[in-house]
Amino acid sequence: MKVLKITLITILILSLANISSEAKKNVQMESAEMIINLTSDAFEDAHSTYMAINFAEMGLSNDLEVTIFLNVHGVRLLEEEAASLSFHGESLVDKLNSFVEQGGKVIVCPMCMQAYGMDTGDLPANFELGEAISMMNRIKNKPVVFTY
Repeated sequence: MKVLKITLITILILSLANISSEAKKNVQMESAEMIINLTSDAFEDAHSTYMAINFAEMGLSNDLEVTIFLNVHGVRLLEEEAASLSFHGESLVDKLNSFVEQGGKVIVCPMCMQAYGMDTGDLPANFELGEAISMMNRIKNKPVVFTY
């Protein structure tokens, strides 16, 4: 009888451990995508922009699918004058381009571009123009979102 109780308790513990392991896998699978919502004006706050891109790179290095969404003032990184912006000696534009070269995506809000007098011709070839359907589909996947 004692052996039977020990055997049943062991089976129960192993079953719970397996359920816990499966739950952890599901949680990891649900949050495999990260969106960095970059609204900061790099001309006013280079630090926020730098941190956003740096955090996005950290996500890539941890096997996450990472998208930087340039919107509101974040689109100012597309202005010619942005080429001179830096933080701690690193060019913000170069850092953003490096992020894309590492496998990240940059999506740009078209209405925000228009608000700053830009058109789609100002969009770098390695960036994507944001579309409502595309963004809504990303949101349906329940990504983790950080705003800078």
